[in-house]
Amino acid sequence: MNDLIKRMKTRSSTDGNDALSLHNEVEIDSLSQDISLESLFCNKCDYEDLRLALKNLNEEEKELIDFIFFKNNTVQIYATLLLV
Repeated sequence: MNDLIKRMKTRSSTDGNDALSLHNEVEIDSLSQDISLESLFCNKCDYEDLRLALKNLNEEEKELIDFIFFKNNTVQIYATLLLV
């Protein structure tokens, strides 16, 4: 995208706005996605760190995370179930 914009700027003024030709969908997608490249890399690193951390958990810890975060339960309910 940046290369296309740079090329458009360097073309002569006779080319005008036709120097940059994008499809409508590309323009709409690029406007709706305000995520920078830096944010994408940070998110990827966070995802990799999370995967590594989850991989190192024991089964009880994985069960607790699943019960609370993915099944929308509370720690109190989990504790009650453990006592039963």
